[in-house]
Amino acid sequence: MLRVVLALALGALAVAAQSTPCQTYVVQAQDTIGSIAASFNILQSDLESAQLECNSGYTPGGFLQLAQTLCLPPYYPACANVKTAGDNEACKYYTVQAGDTLSTIAAALNLPQLEVEAANPEATSLQVNDFVRLPGWSDVCAAPGDNTQCRVYVAAEGDSLASIAIAFSVDVAELQEANPSLPTIGDNNAVLQPGQRINIPPFTAACGDGVVVSKPTNCFGYQVEAGDALYDIATMFQTTTTLLVEANPELAAGGVLAPGSVIKLPPYDEATCVGGISLKPRPASYSPSLVIAGDDDAAPTGAPAPAGAGAPAPSPAFSRRRLI
Repeated sequence: MLRVVLALALGALAVAAQSTPCQTYVVQAQDTIGSIAASFNILQSDLESAQLECNSGYTPGGFLQLAQTLCLPPYYPACANVKTAGDNEACKYYTVQAGDTLSTIAAALNLPQLEVEAANPEATSLQVNDFVRLPGWSDVCAAPGDNTQCRVYVAAEGDSLASIAIAFSVDVAELQEANPSLPTIGDNNAVLQPGQRINIPPFTAACGDGVVVSKPTNCFGYQVEAGDALYDIATMFQTTTTLLVEANPELAAGGVLAPGSVIKLPPYDEATCVGGISLKPRPASYSPSLVIAGDDDAAPTGAPAPAGAGAPAPSPAFSRRRLI
């Protein structure tokens, strides 16, 4: 009986691989190239040829790596432009290249043109970098090209739902909805247990286990007012002119700051900045006579001064503004 169930399961996998184009498989413990080929009812030579075409990192006769992604045949050159939305292998989409039409895309992926058209009823004329949904697409699929889907954050010491919502620029109510099983659901400020997995919205059932991501860095800035100098801004936010220039390399040449321009406040990491820059107002307690520890020789000009480690910047109320 167990053999029958296993055979049916493997058969279902094989059918799925053949019915959806550009399928992939993630290597599990104990897998071999031969066992994977047998699981999907394909020739080992075809599976190995597909790896060479899609540049998966596997070479015939070599060893598989745990969690390595393999391409399943048939593999077409156009598969290089096909991606999966979220974690659902049925949710495939194609990124339009110059000269593409629904007809050429269907031909390049060996798909029935009518099925491609049915999956994209609103498509009239295609533009480069548009997304074309492929047959098998359904309402459970994440939006094509949306890399904010299916994120999971692993709670660290001191984290709460409220602090995580702020860090990821999402609404606390939506965060609660995405994590209904959390024991702290009734208290947004209750400290979570380190190691708890928190789904970051938008997060649907199609996400499965999701993709673990780091907490993004909050990105703050200050909008220059008339008469402000770099030294003034460093003093306001208890940092140094050197650190300000590191976050804003365009200021290294010095000169007068333009009113209305935005100065990024350190620490600033653009790679992890989400939701735009939060503008901090001029601190009410700011006085031009304040001196910053470690930056004693700075002058109220645009020139950078020697690095110094000031205290963390205060946290007054702020407004959110996205920089384009």
